[in-house]
Amino acid sequence: MQSENGSDSSDSAQFFAIIIANPVSGVFPFHTHHFNETLAFLQQHGWRVDLWYTHTPGDGAQLARQAVAQKANMVIAAGGDGTINEIIQGLAGTETVLGVLPNGTVNVWARELGIPIEEAGAREVLVNGSYVALTSAVSMIAIFCSWLGLAWMERSRM
Repeated sequence: MQSENGSDSSDSAQFFAIIIANPVSGVFPFHTHHFNETLAFLQQHGWRVDLWYTHTPGDGAQLARQAVAQKANMVIAAGGDGTINEIIQGLAGTETVLGVLPNGTVNVWARELGIPIEEAGAREVLVNGSYVALTSAVSMIAIFCSWLGLAWMERSRM
């Protein structure tokens, strides 16, 4: 992973990521085998990685805060736009990087940022992509605008 100053943070065996997966997002049973592939892929790149699951609404934010407390370098949202939104709430104001494995139904947020929807491409972005610091306000505007656009589209069909 290249930071905005050009340093490579994935070279260290100490790079620690936590995947927070939403088991009711998209077609979850289809994605379960991809999680094992993703864990193996990240471990092959020297990452220490854990997989945590949400169980109720709001868990994403709470688990993201726990990941920050455990000094995770990256929290990877494995779910859709709602899961990503919850995790952003838990990461707001921290330096922990947000990664995304798009496993939702529509994946508007991932599509808007150019993150590949297919699992192998998204994994490559986690390891080889670049990241830049975003303020929480910018992140929230992006999520709000995504949902506002969807609401407008639905209303225009009435």
